[in-house]
Amino acid sequence: MATNTLGIIVRVNDTDLGRLESLGDIKFARGTKEYAALNTDESIIAIGRVQNTDLPIKVLMDQSDAGAQKALRDAVKNATTIKFELELPDKKTSTGNGTKFTWENAVVTEENISPEEDGFILSTFNVKLPGFPTVMAAA
Repeated sequence: MATNTLGIIVRVNDTDLGRLESLGDIKFARGTKEYAALNTDESIIAIGRVQNTDLPIKVLMDQSDAGAQKALRDAVKNATTIKFELELPDKKTSTGNGTKFTWENAVVTEENISPEEDGFILSTFNVKLPGFPTVMAAA
């Protein structure tokens, strides 16, 4: 069976982000703390809170964009949260690509603008994902 690996979709506030150039790793993590007794070799590992993780996303900048890129810029500027969604290309269907990961109240902490030699400009946004996402598996 072949799987189409093209077509990752990023949505911000339900709007497609557009020309995605790169995407960081999606990390699911939970903090821990270890308690080691002074008088034995035993230790206890306490399972902690879900950790917020940073996800860098790089796009071909479109200053005229009034949708997703504007929402990312506004989130940095105005200290507001966004709905952030990744749709993976793990199953091509008539209604979408596949598994969706959705985070409500994601925080955009920064935008880095990188001029390229050929006149294009790239924007890299850092999105802080709050905990585990809501997952909708591919049908």
